[in-house]
Amino acid sequence: GADNLDEFWKMLVEGRSSVRELGPDRLDQELYFDPDVGVRGKTYSKLASICSSREFDHQACPIPDQMVRSADNVHLLMCETAANALRNAGLDPFNVKDKNTGVYIGHAAASGAAGDFTYATLIAETAKYLREAVGFEQLADGLEDQIIQEMIDRVRRKAPQRIHNGGPFFGASLAARLIARTFALNGPCMSFNAACASSSRALAQGMRALQLGSVDMAIVGGASYFHSDTLVLFSQSRS
Repeated sequence: GADNLDEFWKMLVEGRSSVRELGPDRLDQELYFDPDVGVRGKTYSKLASICSSREFDHQACPIPDQMVRSADNVHLLMCETAANALRNAGLDPFNVKDKNTGVYIGHAAASGAAGDFTYATLIAETAKYLREAVGFEQLADGLEDQIIQEMIDRVRRKAPQRIHNGGPFFGASLAARLIARTFALNGPCMSFNAACASSSRALAQGMRALQLGSVDMAIVGGASYFHSDTLVLFSQSRS
């Protein structure tokens, strides 16, 4: 419901709620929604409070191209948000004086890119099961192999590709590390996975570090990338 600080503040002042029904780009209701509680593989909720999908703004946060290619888009967006937060505090994100700055991020998983990459990696093995489909073996000679190869190629064209340094990297801990590396910070960088309490845990850790004097400044934040399967998962666990 708000894509920047000003929009968020305006929403609070006006007393508006950002909870709304998800559009088809976020939830395919035909596939994943059922109003009855407990239906296997379905969510009984279609409401959420989310930010708009967007791509990383390289001008707002001029990270080296190599780092951009190696990072998940969600981690890049978190880095961009951290840069905007530093500017909002009157600081130059690329010339932070207090290098002993800790980065504490509440974050469990990045975008679906990791799943897409795994899918593309294993598609060759999975596609072989087509040979067990009734009637598939009756295709003309050579057509079976052609169809399987076309399926593999189609999936892999759309999937993330490995680059020479082994990236892109999707681990949750990399969100905090990317921010620390981008702004040349020397303090601790940590990511916390405490489910719904992840950001609160990150905030508590940052506050404690300041109280103890182990850091001079703390960057604290959190991000949760919305998947339709997240709704399904929580609906199945009734939480």
